[in-house]
Amino acid sequence: MLSGLFESRENLEKALQSFNGTLLFISHDRYFINKLADKVSEVEDCQITNYIGTYDEYR
Repeated sequence: MLSGLFESRENLEKALQSFNGTLLFISHDRYFINKLADKVSEVEDCQITNYIGTYDEYR
């Protein structure tokens, strides 16, 4: 069962990485964010601040 979940996750990551458009996603999964994001937007007090780079570079 878990190997099927891992394969599904890998397939989703590959599909999203090959997508040439813009993706907007919200996640608590740092690994997922680091694999896909090259820009992080932070929303705080009704303000949006954009950071270029991965989640680890943002933090």
